[in-house]
Amino acid sequence: MPDVVLMVSPAQSYNGNIHDELKLVWSAGGYQIERRGQLYRAGPEQLIALHPGEAHSGRPAGLDSEDGRRRAESEEWRIICVPWSLVGRVADPSNLRFEPPVIDDADLSKKFWAVFELFEQPASQPEREEGLLELVAALVPHASPDAPPPVAPSDELALRRARDYLAERLSSNITLDELADVARVDKFRLVRVCTARLGLAPHTLHLRLRLDRARKLIRRGDQLTDIGQATGFYDQAHFSRTFARAFGLTPRQYRAGWTSTGPHRKFTGD
Repeated sequence: MPDVVLMVSPAQSYNGNIHDELKLVWSAGGYQIERRGQLYRAGPEQLIALHPGEAHSGRPAGLDSEDGRRRAESEEWRIICVPWSLVGRVADPSNLRFEPPVIDDADLSKKFWAVFELFEQPASQPEREEGLLELVAALVPHASPDAPPPVAPSDELALRRARDYLAERLSSNITLDELADVARVDKFRLVRVCTARLGLAPHTLHLRLRLDRARKLIRRGDQLTDIGQATGFYDQAHFSRTFARAFGLTPRQYRAGWTSTGPHRKFTGD
């Protein structure tokens, strides 16, 4: 099961995250997600389902008070990231959108936990794979395939061209004029479409794609200096500061957690 990621850690805040996989989140103390200017709140018995391609920000519930902040620091969250290739074995990925992203279904939460237990305890690869596929299948009734996209089909195509171009050039500086030429749309319209559809302006979208790639390279075991260069940061300090602002951890801390030498730990399908 390549690229399946399961994570456990103290719940973190993050800003403007974007990813290419289906992400399921459970938080012991509840969690808040902001997407396209709208705030959603999930309780500890609810799951958050985030389809790819749309920027969102998140934070543990209760951070507005000192007691809440202390609780958030001690409460964990659990995350399962399922690659679209695996999702496609159960459902049409283009129809698996979640509006709203908070799912109130106790049985689904139990399935989520059952999958985690398959990875925390000795289990065979077929058992783990079957559990993941059953979890995705259980998500399908909660999807909103008829939810209208926030932009016209022609703008969606222009945005796809622009996003693909940025994703293929993570180490390069791309001007707005260059990107608009690739997308075949006026640059001011491209900014409006990108902001409406993804919640990010093109420059910020490029940055978030670079950071998401950096996380994958860290999990793969690449050297941090090589990762910074491969994702377009002009020095290691710049890479570290930008990564920490986005995810609440420096690249070094993230790597320590991922290799189980820090306060976080990881589980994968290996």
